[in-house]
Amino acid sequence: MSMCLQVSIEPPVTNKKIGRDVMKKLRETFGEEECGGKRGAYDGEKSLFTSGSLNFNSKEFPVFLDDEKGPSYR
Repeated sequence: MSMCLQVSIEPPVTNKKIGRDVMKKLRETFGEEECGGKRGAYDGEKSLFTSGSLNFNSKEFPVFLDDEKGPSYR
């Protein structure tokens, strides 16, 4: 059963590539532990499609694209 999850990135991202970079870093940092290893497919805007449900309905993740230097997202 596939799931479609709503994604919100703060601060707002207007560039799809940056949004994909944030999601890639989130998977690298939290993917195995928090998402059960499910990678999902991100549309670059507001949706993440996964095969099966995740262990949470809503969760906030701190994401740093450059090793805690520069902008951070959640």
